[in-house]
Amino acid sequence: MQSSDTASRSQVNLIASIFNSLQTMLNKTETDLAGKVFTFNVTDVTPNQWYVNLKSTPAKCAQGSLKDATPDVEFMMDSDTLVLIFNGKLKPSTAFVTGKMKFTGNFESALQMEKLVEMLTNP
Repeated sequence: MQSSDTASRSQVNLIASIFNSLQTMLNKTETDLAGKVFTFNVTDVTPNQWYVNLKSTPAKCAQGSLKDATPDVEFMMDSDTLVLIFNGKLKPSTAFVTGKMKFTGNFESALQMEKLVEMLTNP
């Protein structure tokens, strides 16, 4: 049985690999999300903040708080939900409707999270 710290570290590593993969895809692929900035606050792990900055050139995905831009959308969810979404097993809209994910910011931009997910699930 994993300790809570070990499980948390494992989730953080998994989340980091998701954002690393997303960074790789953004480096290789044109996207119509240019100019968008998304932040992700993961409620059950530390560190708990990641961001996708498509205003910067090149685009940047990283762990930490966003310092050089204002997010269009800030998503809040637990680590399991984030992993399910970015593995294509849970649609962001379903996560929102069922209360597994919350967001603040621009609604239309929030809907575009699906495009980030598609970059990983349908490369």
